[in-house]
Amino acid sequence: MSEGWKYSTDGQEHGPVPLKELLRLLSAGTIGLRTPVSTKEAPNWMPLSAVESIRDQVLAALKARTGTTQPVAIQPTAPAQAPAPPAQPAPAKPAPVVVPITKPKNVAKASPPVESARPASLGRRLAADILDGVIVGGTLFVLGVGFQSWIGFSGEGGIRGPALAAAVAFALLAMWLYSSWMESSREQGTAGKIVLDLKVSDVAGARLSFARASIRFLAKLVSALTLGAGLLTVLFTGRRQALHDLIARSVVVRG
Repeated sequence: MSEGWKYSTDGQEHGPVPLKELLRLLSAGTIGLRTPVSTKEAPNWMPLSAVESIRDQVLAALKARTGTTQPVAIQPTAPAQAPAPPAQPAPAKPAPVVVPITKPKNVAKASPPVESARPASLGRRLAADILDGVIVGGTLFVLGVGFQSWIGFSGEGGIRGPALAAAVAFALLAMWLYSSWMESSREQGTAGKIVLDLKVSDVAGARLSFARASIRFLAKLVSALTLGAGLLTVLFTGRRQALHDLIARSVVVRG
């Protein structure tokens, strides 16, 4: 016999409650024989008077309620209708979705589109390269002199063999780091380009990554091997791109 009884009064569903509590409500007059009830074993709602399994308990509760020992006739009643389900609240209007606009990590500040930006002239680019050469060359010269003094090298006879190869490798490494790091930085250009108001970007106008800037530096060495012929393509391309710009898919524009 189930101990989980539900009952309905005034269209409101209550329970589940134990059978003992259900009989107490009957004795107290809270519910009556026509009160719809249901249980897990009998999920269909029916009047309390129609539940045969608890007929004796219902009679005992009615005797306690009426205070008489005379038999109480339980009139058969039509099956009760299940209580109407509670009204569902109207769905709330969804709040507007606000999508935050985030700034791309690879773009430090807005750059003009390549189509509207003014390409750098060959003369301005050469001036920037000369200025960078003075900065990097002067720095390497000072470091070289200091290193020779530190190791006690007199410099007589010049630098030859492995020492010369090491010096050239160190100079290329320094120029690579300087060029690639500066061109992929927020300023998008080396010190010479910053002074002459030039910026390096990809063909879409975005800042170069360090890897793309490194490819551009290596391609610039290829341009140098052509004895400067790689720079002359600036005069014949629509975006004034040198050979290393075409290889790295980059452009140099006025800032």
